[in-house]
Amino acid sequence: MSALSQDFGAPSGASTAGAILAAARREQRFDVADVSARLRVSVAQVEALESDQYDRLPGTTFIRGIIRNYARMLQIDAQPALDAFARVAAATERTSINVPTYNIRFQPGVGTDRGRAVKMGLLLLALLVAAGAAWLWYTAPAIKATQAESRLTAKPQAKVVQAIAPLEPAAPPSLQSLGDAPAAVTGNAAPVGSVATSAVQAPAPVLAAPAPAATGAAVLRFTFKKPSWVQVKDSTGQILLLQDNPAGSEQVVTGKPPFKLVVGNAAFVQLTYNDKPVSLTPHIKITVARFTLP
Repeated sequence: MSALSQDFGAPSGASTAGAILAAARREQRFDVADVSARLRVSVAQVEALESDQYDRLPGTTFIRGIIRNYARMLQIDAQPALDAFARVAAATERTSINVPTYNIRFQPGVGTDRGRAVKMGLLLLALLVAAGAAWLWYTAPAIKATQAESRLTAKPQAKVVQAIAPLEPAAPPSLQSLGDAPAAVTGNAAPVGSVATSAVQAPAPVLAAPAPAATGAAVLRFTFKKPSWVQVKDSTGQILLLQDNPAGSEQVVTGKPPFKLVVGNAAFVQLTYNDKPVSLTPHIKITVARFTLP
């Protein structure tokens, strides 16, 4: 733990902001990588927040924002964590910042303006150097977080697109089927070849998507009455769906069972498994349902 956390941690017997958030995350069985992808910050920043190593984070404004977003993701009250961090921030603001000074000798009354200008120039230079270092330190984790998010979200999105089975056109009727037509044709009847051509040019009926049992896959259909976040993993542990879903939308996922599901705001989500309704109520803890479908 950093010197900042050791010197200005929460009072004895009180929980810190990082401990509150980490306990809620473990209670809902989220991984640090899941939190990193949802909050769009790096794994290192999530770990720094949970261990109360605030000197590894950009500043108090950033820390308060990530605490609120973290609590909103876990669907818990953010105020206890904010109050715990406020105690640390208040203690930090009371500390003094030492700025290097330089002992410049000059005779009283001689070159006073020049000496004052030198001091101001050195102070300005020190502030510029500190600002540049802070900017470089702040932007490096953000770039890494963006790259990590792209790797996490690219594959699930492709899987959702593949979840809807393509429709296949019906095959044209064969000559054998045409041969089963009534044989009472007399006079100048059209040859068999012309009849076959007419039948092929007729619109072909559209076949429905193959049933899940024919392909060994199963189908999950989600209907969202209110905004909800959903994660679905298949039997190999691959993520099939990981995203927020607005109210009134639907998602269809096809894959190989058993499925591991995590559904936020689950009381307002309807689920069917191979066209059979599934009740989420027995699995809801606080507002999140976590369960496995065989």
